[in-house]
Amino acid sequence: MNLKKTLTIGLILFFCFTGMARAEIAAVVDEPIYIFEAVPEGTRVTHEFIIKNTGDDILKILDVKPP
Repeated sequence: MNLKKTLTIGLILFFCFTGMARAEIAAVVDEPIYIFEAVPEGTRVTHEFIIKNTGDDILKILDVKPP
């Protein structure tokens, strides 16, 4: 095999495998901060955060902690 064929095959394999290894997760939150209004003590309050995965891999949220 000549050098030109070897390099061509090597580059094709490189781009195939690096393309597969570059699956990315991209979590996007349009409203990452929400400020709750004052409520009487003991009142339960909730807010829903919408998280979109704009990447091409599976997004797993394993833990959530307040700042």
